[in-house]
Amino acid sequence: MLSPVETRSVSPVFVGRVEELETLSDALTRAATGEPQALLLGGEAGVGKTRLIEEFATVAARAGAVVALGGCVEIGADGLPFAPFSTALRALRRALPEALAAAAAGQEDELARLLPELGEVGAGRPDDEEG
Repeated sequence: MLSPVETRSVSPVFVGRVEELETLSDALTRAATGEPQALLLGGEAGVGKTRLIEEFATVAARAGAVVALGGCVEIGADGLPFAPFSTALRALRRALPEALAAAAAGQEDELARLLPELGEVGAGRPDDEEG
């Protein structure tokens, strides 16, 4: 349902977020050395979050990093609280299926709450049925 939603910003020009881009790039450098990193970007609508992430994703991809993005989708007053995580997990599953399977080993049922296709085969799930 959400796949046709366009997530690219309008402006190809990147203005005014050099400090934030440096923060993201520093985290990428630390991650490349094996130091786990987690960053959360937030802010009011229209402040340039999407444009900043697009710029960083381009820089990261050029550096050989796998980029997995997730975003919020507002539905009325509430959003889908775990949608960003599900979207990012799906991107990782497409880009690094073996690595994600190894990292999730033993935790498939828990992660299946966010991404049903990660559930273990043989655990009574509907995809276990043959024919």
